[in-house]
Amino acid sequence: MYLSGQDGSGGNGETDMNRPEFSNVIIKDRVRTLREEAEKARLVRLAKASKR
Repeated sequence: MYLSGQDGSGGNGETDMNRPEFSNVIIKDRVRTLREEAEKARLVRLAKASKR
């Protein structure tokens, strides 16, 4: 039960302070995944456009 609202944010802040590299790894992995998905979507659009 987190009623004060400070428990959650305090926990996150401590985690970020202790392991900032871990947060960066997650962010970089997500960015890489999104870029790959965007590239696949671009290729699909090009393929569809070329069939017209």
